[in-house]
Amino acid sequence: MKSSRIAALVSMLLLIGTVSLLPADQVDDTRAAMNKIVYDLNDNSYKSFHAAISQKDMTGRILGSHNISPEVAASFTRSFDATMESWFGASFPDMGGAEIVGMLVNFELDGNKGKALVRFRLPHYRYSYHLYELQLDRRGRLIIVDWLDYFQAYRFSEFGGLSLVSAMPTAMAVRSLLSISPITTNDIFQTRELLKAFRDSAHERFFSILDDMNEPLQRDPFIVDLRVRVAGVARELDRYQESVLELMKHYPDNDLYALSYVDYYMWSNQYARALSSLQRFQKSIGIDDGATLSRMSALALALGDVENSAAFAARATTYEPALELGWWSLLRAQSSAEDFADATETLAHLEDHFGRTLDAAKLRKDRFRGFLKLAASQEFKDWRVSRE
Repeated sequence: MKSSRIAALVSMLLLIGTVSLLPADQVDDTRAAMNKIVYDLNDNSYKSFHAAISQKDMTGRILGSHNISPEVAASFTRSFDATMESWFGASFPDMGGAEIVGMLVNFELDGNKGKALVRFRLPHYRYSYHLYELQLDRRGRLIIVDWLDYFQAYRFSEFGGLSLVSAMPTAMAVRSLLSISPITTNDIFQTRELLKAFRDSAHERFFSILDDMNEPLQRDPFIVDLRVRVAGVARELDRYQESVLELMKHYPDNDLYALSYVDYYMWSNQYARALSSLQRFQKSIGIDDGATLSRMSALALALGDVENSAAFAARATTYEPALELGWWSLLRAQSSAEDFADATETLAHLEDHFGRTLDAAKLRKDRFRGFLKLAASQEFKDWRVSRE
């Protein structure tokens, strides 16, 4: 990730949702330690990240998650820090050179245990979320135990274990991954070859092996999960959609998959289901997240529900006023409702707090066609004169 000191400082100022029964100064110190980790990651440094992870405990969780060969386990232990960095970076999509900026949006501490939600900004108004499981050691230092990655839909230690299995997939390991019964020798062979293709990012080879599998093996929950991940990375839309539908049969109500299902619903123009999936995701994280509310506002607007679009956007700006996306969502909802008087107040906020200059020409060039009526309204014209 590239350096973004301003974004990191903003993340400190916007920290919200702290809950604890500990003394305030200890909570502040622990929160500051978590913020420091996020700040350093934004600055492309893993120093504080590594310091917060117990190598012994994390190694035990990762090696205990799957049946991993001794040779691979030993290699992982020797290169622990480098491998952790590689896996962490691999949890984000190809950014095409754009920077990934993390922000701590929620922090809770109760006794010596806690959790922290970090939001990472991705291109095209998408976001990744990591929910970190925390604890304090005997000296009160912050320890990252493990985390859920809602964008990739996995627990980190389980992903690490799968990566190590893929490095040298043994027959015993493969047998433990599959749910079908009975498991034939050919099933094991094909799954081992599939994992090698997954390991090597050999997408054509992966799909060639997959197509040769029998139907029960293709529909095994583990295989289906792999299908979704590879099809998404390979941008094989038809395969991706088919695999997601199969995955939903296995995990229809699993909150960990809610965010990833949004992409499928968006690609297939199922906006109502995308909105429902976002609402389920927000419920699972337990807070009003400004970015999620802004996306919900956009989906409601696409469905023609201007009232709820405005309500979602208003919640986004109230809960997270420093998030520019929320104010644009509110402006779009107000323009669609032809609430031009309130829209001019939102325009003023965008200019005063985010350095925008929003004249009629810029509004007309925007891809959102609802701004055409706003730019032509008398309320906008009067407001624009008052700003000059």
